Amino acid sequence: MSSSSSGLGPLGKLRSWTNAHPGWTIFWAIVIAFVAPLVLLFSLPLGTTMGEGIAAVAASVTLITALAIAVKADEISRAQLDYQIRDAARLGLTDLTTGETAEARDIIGSLIYNTLARQTASRADVIRSYFRLMWAIERAGAVVESLRGHKDVQKEAVSAWAWHLDEIAFNVWLIGTTEQADRHLGLDDLDARRRASGVIQALSSVRTESAGDNWSIVSSEANWTDEAAAKHALLRWQEEQRERHPASKALRLGSRMRVLV
Repeated sequence: MSSSSSGLGPLGKLRSWTNAHPGWTIFWAIVIAFVAPLVLLFSLPLGTTMGEGIAAVAASVTLITALAIAVKADEISRAQLDYQIRDAARLGLTDLTTGETAEARDIIGSLIYNTLARQTASRADVIRSYFRLMWAIERAGAVVESLRGHKDVQKEAVSAWAWHLDEIAFNVWLIGTTEQADRHLGLDDLDARRRASGVIQALSSVRTESAGDNWSIVSSEANWTDEAAAKHALLRWQEEQRERHPASKALRLGSRMRVLV
């Protein structure tokens, strides 16, 4: 039985018990189905005719059958709801890894980490990809918000998305912060950065696995909304990159953005 069952009502606890003990559930269902009519039959007052007794037993059997059908229908309904909830989480991962989002990740990632990217990406490509990734972050936040009443699934979803969200959020932050310093793209993205910051704050609150250095950077609201704080975080990140990876291609991002047309 899941740890969350402690907060269930009587029917919820009964449902959890029956799910966990299907054999005993069938046994007691058979016992009730046979015993209840007999108890009813022998509890009828003296003088009850055979027809009245049979009618009473039939009514009790009908009531028990209707109750069993209602319980089963509720079980099916909950199973369908659970599938829809988990399907929403799966679709969230699909959105982060396929289609326009995957294409945008490739363009932005290549610009940052591939010195040949300037030969294939245009300024329009980068701007379009940048905002597509901003919107992908917002959609992920909307899915997580829709799962608010289902904490286990919510945490599973964010955990499954963690690596992808780390990469997307940091790369768009890096592009946007570099743009703030040099104004190569002419982005008007303050509102988008504020919304992204809010989404990432919400995602951080339900993350269960330890976050890396890059997520620590983007989970700071000031690094999105305060230009001075963002610049300081960028400089600190660049210093760390020089120490850890002296040949890091990401350190030359500004010069590659400068030649975009």
